[in-house]
Amino acid sequence: LTEEGVIAARAAEQMEGLVHEVERSIIGASAELAGALTVTIPPMLADEYPDLFAVFAAQHPKIELEVATTLDAISLARREADVAIRMTNQPAESLYGRRLARMEYGVYGAHDLVASVSSRALDAFPWLTWRASVGAKLTAQWMKREVPAATIVCRYDSGPSLRAGVRAGAGIGFLPCVFGDADPLLTRLLGPVPEFGYDMWVLTHQDLANTARVRAFMTHVAGYFAARAPAFAGVSGIS
Repeated sequence: LTEEGVIAARAAEQMEGLVHEVERSIIGASAELAGALTVTIPPMLADEYPDLFAVFAAQHPKIELEVATTLDAISLARREADVAIRMTNQPAESLYGRRLARMEYGVYGAHDLVASVSSRALDAFPWLTWRASVGAKLTAQWMKREVPAATIVCRYDSGPSLRAGVRAGAGIGFLPCVFGDADPLLTRLLGPVPEFGYDMWVLTHQDLANTARVRAFMTHVAGYFAARAPAFAGVSGIS
């Protein structure tokens, strides 16, 4: 950009920020349990818990839900979503929300694969892990330290795909305990591994915290996951 273009771009960004602020202020004053409500949620949670939205929709028929299933950092400040269900150990200070549960991870393998390997040493199994583009540095560091001799047979960029590979017996890998322990095809070989855990939050922008439909949904989500917190923490499986 030219110098004039840079000045114009900065002014446009400031104007955009003011527009979003006004929008949040108007919506934040709404006391009606009606209108549109956009929620962003990780794909695996959306797939596993469809009744999270179905029950809420049945209870609040005047609220129009829009669900964005993505791992991308959708902006609440820009109103790309009104509410976010996120896995994070450090929510942004500009957001308001509730901690729902602690999602712990363990190493899982299909029963048939586990039975076919005489040793329980983890590096005796084939492994499934992440592509470099995912940026899963913790997993790479852990494997280099704990299972340096392991053979990696496949790398994924999708959690559901990695999970499907583990279920099919292609190799062992890290999965959330809440999914691994409940799967009749899988055996937990290790875990929970503390350094892999994430807090699960339901979050909104501070300006929307008093909006009736936002409050109603956040209360619903908190109650829904409260009963499932032990499973997310991995206390129901056998280490």
